[in-house]
Amino acid sequence: MESLGEFDEAVHEPSQEFVESTNVKAFMDEYGIDDYEELIARTTGDVEGVEQSGIDWFWNTMPEYLDLEFYEEYEAVRDDSDGPQFAEWYPGGKLNIAHNTLDRHATDEETRDEIACIWEGEPGEVRELTYEDLYRQANRVANALEERGIEAGDTVGLYMAMVPEVISILYGCFKVGAIAVPIFSGFGVDATATRIADAEPTVLFTGDGFYRRGVRSG
Repeated sequence: MESLGEFDEAVHEPSQEFVESTNVKAFMDEYGIDDYEELIARTTGDVEGVEQSGIDWFWNTMPEYLDLEFYEEYEAVRDDSDGPQFAEWYPGGKLNIAHNTLDRHATDEETRDEIACIWEGEPGEVRELTYEDLYRQANRVANALEERGIEAGDTVGLYMAMVPEVISILYGCFKVGAIAVPIFSGFGVDATATRIADAEPTVLFTGDGFYRRGVRSG
């Protein structure tokens, strides 16, 4: 990768206040990393004389640093015995995305009323959803899927516009272990039909219309 110093002009430089507020900067401060080049060097390879460096060190550090909760702990950071392109990450470990990114925040008195999503539609409508809002909606989706016999490994199609409900549907799928299959709402009839046929979803979520470039369809 080229060094940042080799570029003639930076398109955007964030303010120092913004830099100090980022998760990346907090991680760098935690482990004494001074700049971007050192961050890349220590997280993608072993740096001579630096114990806290290397791919395995970085990815073994991340779950604890991000406070991820595993239902079953992993046995190793990765298994790349079949080659790096076929690496299996955190073999033996089990977690649920919905629990880590939604449920535990929605059931915490200190965070459940925090804004989890700010959405603005093409006509200018703005909607804000808290963690608890998404939690309740995702639970409704998960319950509806279970009532229809959806189990772990089943596919669920999402033929949806970019609306907040997509988040609830995704987390609802994650809660029951279903595989969410997004189908771009801008596809033509044939392309849409092909993707639905390939994925063979048992359930398909869709809407009655959407805006695209200021025009409502449906």
